[in-house]
Amino acid sequence: MFKAFRNVLRGPVKYRIELGDQGFYIKDSNDVERFIRYDHISSVTAYKRDFLTEDMICFSMSYLDGSMERAIEVNEDMSGFGSLISKLSESLDGFDVEWRCKVVKPAFHESKAQIYKRAE
Repeated sequence: MFKAFRNVLRGPVKYRIELGDQGFYIKDSNDVERFIRYDHISSVTAYKRDFLTEDMICFSMSYLDGSMERAIEVNEDMSGFGSLISKLSESLDGFDVEWRCKVVKPAFHESKAQIYKRAE
């Protein structure tokens, strides 16, 4: 029952994350993709959304796309999210590996923390 309610609030999961050596792809159900290089990521903010019966962990990332700064959100409902977290902690010097402690608690309360900012 809660899963059905969650899908009403969020919609069906339709995106997935695929890792590469130089960056990662975000693909939708039609295989339309966006590639983001690890070395183009300028900041990562982790946050938690409250969905009444459960929380959802999200990352908002700013990155350079050519000469334009863009932002994208990934979340724990996306296939590959856990692998992406591991890869970001390896690839981004200064990535806060203790981010989970800053975001997860208290339960059912929105919280956020900047967990990476590229040195200028």
